[in-house]
This record gives sequence, C-alpha cells and structure tokens, in this order.
Amino acid sequence: MSIRARRRLFWCGAALLLGLMQWQLSLNEVYWTGHWILVVWTPMVAVAIALLVFSLREPEWKWRWLGSTMLVWLGRVSFGIYLWHFQVMRALVLLWPELWSSPSMSLLAWVTGLPATLALAALSLLLRRAAPNGLGKAPF
Repeated sequence: MSIRARRRLFWCGAALLLGLMQWQLSLNEVYWTGHWILVVWTPMVAVAIALLVFSLREPEWKWRWLGSTMLVWLGRVSFGIYLWHFQVMRALVLLWPELWSSPSMSLLAWVTGLPATLALAALSLLLRRAAPNGLGKAPF
C-alpha cells in the first residue's frame, strides 16, 4: 500500500472516530436507554480504530517514535496501570487527604501516585509472566 493511500486511510479513520465521538456526545442522554446508537456505535468505533491501526502498521518515519522502547513498555503494562491506578489514588486520598486541596498539592499527588502505579503495574506483569503455565491458562 502506498504512503498516500495509508495517509488517506489514517485520516478517514480519524475523521470517522471524531465524528462518532461527536455523535455519541450529542445523543448522550439516550445512549443507555436502549437507543439504537448503543448497537451501532461500538462496532463503528472498532472499525475506525482498525483503520487507524492498519494505516500505521508500516509507519512513515514521523510515526516511528510510537515504536520506542518506553512506549512499547507502557503498552505492555497498560492493563496493570488500568487495574492499579484507582487503588493507588484511593490509598493516597485515605493516607493524605490534604494532597487534593489545591492544584499544586494535586500535582504532588500525581508525582507520588504515578511511580507507585507504574511499579505495581510492572510487578503485576512480571508475576503474570512468571506464573506457572497452569495458572495462566484460560479455563476453556
């Protein structure tokens, strides 16, 4: 696929995704009430994201930074970040409630919570990979 075709595909996917996000925002009141957007929106978002991913599978030089070691590592621990960030923030709120009293204190909470979240996410990934095969297999 030519660079020009990949660029078109990328911008089509980005435009579709942004349009779908705007559509969902405009129908936010009825989204969870059984409106037909609930059935249509998610598969269409999947198609938009698939277009973006497919267009970036052989990136141009300006997109190669997405394959950097740090971003690949963040991708590997992202599920652990998702699992641990709320627990870390809750612990910070319980231990130091004053961290949330002002923007500068919130920055301190972020500087404290981010390394803790990343460490727990990395540890989770390490333990998951080190687990014996029987524990990591799906039950079906």
